[in-house]
Amino acid sequence: MKSQQELIAEQAAEWVVKLSTEQCSADDLQALAQWKQQSPQHLQAFEQLEKLIQGVQSLQQHNIDSQHPIMQDKVLGKKRKLPPHFSAFVMVLLFAGLLYALPWQFWTADVKNPVQAWQQQVLEDSTTIQASGKTIYNIQYSGQQRTIALLQGNILVDVAKDAHRPFVVKTGQGEIQALGTRFIVQHHDDLTIVSMLESKTKVDMGKENPSIVLKTGQTLSLDHGVVKVDENSPQALLQAWKSKKLVVNNMPLDQILQILASYQTSYYMYSKENLQHFRVTAVLPLDQPEVALQLLSEHVGLDISNYSQYVTSIKKN
Repeated sequence: MKSQQELIAEQAAEWVVKLSTEQCSADDLQALAQWKQQSPQHLQAFEQLEKLIQGVQSLQQHNIDSQHPIMQDKVLGKKRKLPPHFSAFVMVLLFAGLLYALPWQFWTADVKNPVQAWQQQVLEDSTTIQASGKTIYNIQYSGQQRTIALLQGNILVDVAKDAHRPFVVKTGQGEIQALGTRFIVQHHDDLTIVSMLESKTKVDMGKENPSIVLKTGQTLSLDHGVVKVDENSPQALLQAWKSKKLVVNNMPLDQILQILASYQTSYYMYSKENLQHFRVTAVLPLDQPEVALQLLSEHVGLDISNYSQYVTSIKKN
């Protein structure tokens, strides 16, 4: 079930799209004014999305205007011919991919790691959290429990011992309780991947699935309620993290794209249903997401179209 914040965000996107068409009436404007007055969150969601779209349009026009006339023709010529009101369509796509980045989640989160950044945080109990790519989480420590609420992104956790306070990482799909020291969590939309590097974790996925204890060398993926446990190489995963690489072994293509998307600003537009059946074994450079996408294209055979620097369409040839 969607949260109230997500519903407000979707309504704001619908209003921005409606305003971009020629069918917006005076009654619509009055209805919009009433909608924005419902709460500060309504007004903030609308204004933030409006600023985002204006910024995108301004950047795109500046990039074209700054080119020599001959280069302008080349830039414009490379773009796909867009259907009427495509800009409104792009707004929805951008906003759908950036829901988590709205003020109440992104701007107020305890930790916000931007695209193409790798950073480490030492918590009050000496637990260390390394974040890579677009990662957002909150820290909730009490006398009974230590909790990291991972809203989005990629973290490597090295847990300090505390016999009186369990250490838990919460995602939208479940809870990971540390029974040992070191593990990686990747959380993107309806996908959560837990990779054990040292010792054990207990993964609780709600009533639909029984709890699972992961041991060193095991990886659990929970994708839209579907659970799978595979073997991994802890040393390879740790070295890959340090060298800003993504090691995948027979991973569904759509899951790879979800992870890669957290390392760049472009919104990946693709069909999960069409790509989830293709499995890939590879080592991909996370600090060069364009190169990683090109390697996938050559390996699997993909049709990649950049409608702008903010929207990338990915299809199987």
